[in-house]
Amino acid sequence: MTISQIKKTRREGFYLWRCMPTGEVVKVGALALAQLPNGRIQDIQFKYDQEYFQRTNAIPLDPLHSPLISDRQDYETAGRQLPGFIDDCLPDDWGRRIVAARLGIRHVDTLTLMTHLSGAAMGDVKIVSADKKEPPAWQGGVNYSTISGIAEAVWSGDWNAIAEADQSLSLLLTGGSRTGGARPKLLVNDKGVEWLAKFNRSQDNFDMAAVEWACLNVVAAAGLKVPEAVIDQLGPRRCLKVKRFDISPQGGRYHLLTCNALLKDPYSQDDPHQGSYEDIANIIRKYCEHPAADLEQLLGQLLINSALRNTDDHLRNFSLLHDGIGWHLSPAYDIVPDETMGAYHQITLSGKPFLPAVENAVEAGKALGVGKAASKRVEVRVKDALAQWSYLLKQAGVDGVEYERLVKLWA
Repeated sequence: MTISQIKKTRREGFYLWRCMPTGEVVKVGALALAQLPNGRIQDIQFKYDQEYFQRTNAIPLDPLHSPLISDRQDYETAGRQLPGFIDDCLPDDWGRRIVAARLGIRHVDTLTLMTHLSGAAMGDVKIVSADKKEPPAWQGGVNYSTISGIAEAVWSGDWNAIAEADQSLSLLLTGGSRTGGARPKLLVNDKGVEWLAKFNRSQDNFDMAAVEWACLNVVAAAGLKVPEAVIDQLGPRRCLKVKRFDISPQGGRYHLLTCNALLKDPYSQDDPHQGSYEDIANIIRKYCEHPAADLEQLLGQLLINSALRNTDDHLRNFSLLHDGIGWHLSPAYDIVPDETMGAYHQITLSGKPFLPAVENAVEAGKALGVGKAASKRVEVRVKDALAQWSYLLKQAGVDGVEYERLVKLWA
């Protein structure tokens, strides 16, 4: 590093706070980062807060890469990525665009993004600049009744117009979800219940809200864990409301950690080049409280992803959830079909980019460590659920040519 680079290197400190399942907000630790003028990250340091370290109900933010120790932890990086438990707290592409629009810039670098985090968030962890000593508020999502006034530019993806729509930007920043993906979405509160609202766009090939609702109900019919979902009408547009599963009965938050975070390269912090369902199964066996049940859940999701051609089954769409007692595979989420024939799945099984058919459940279960009898039970439940596919599409209001196209995914 040259002397000029040293002088221009930007250094920032942050505190990490947790909203416990009880609703209590506690400081978890301190984070320090350095960023070079070209935007590359280096010198990542994290230390758990001593008081948090001594709590009887403390859990590690990442049981693999950030075990619960009070000594400072230094993370190597190739300059592009952050440790997974930090990365999971940051906005997705949709959220980054919102922050950039608010700041009037085309691209937001990592430290600028982290210093402008605000609003609601999935999960229990918030990153706050170290100059802010008070614990952050853990507000819910925006009032659902107000979002119909969001500018049309949001749904069309016209980011120049969005940057000029102050009311819309304020709502987007307040409810900007940090869940994966680049689709328009908001965390909302509807009559005291917290939801993730996902919106159709004008350029969508089909009614995404309706089709994802049908997919989630296939998962539910198969007896697998899935959040409640409802379709709603907002003016001329439909949206899908998915009930948040990160909120405890006491109004606190459960800890969420994506499988992508757990599988990051510890020497570069880069995302896995290509993940596999076997990788997720290994994580479940290592960390989950009830691995047998979670492995059956994973097998069921794999078979449904295969049958309905959900090729967006990447590692950020599988998470572990800590409910205050132990780790569990989270309910299924983000299941949307791809009509493209021959499309590869993001996650492989047995090294193959095409997932096995439902009839090959025993073979798939063997690769995941699920016994033959359990695999056959999952196969029967998934087949029975898929038999409802055309009915669920009708229930969602899908008809005409769109219905004919989609019903063929599982006929």
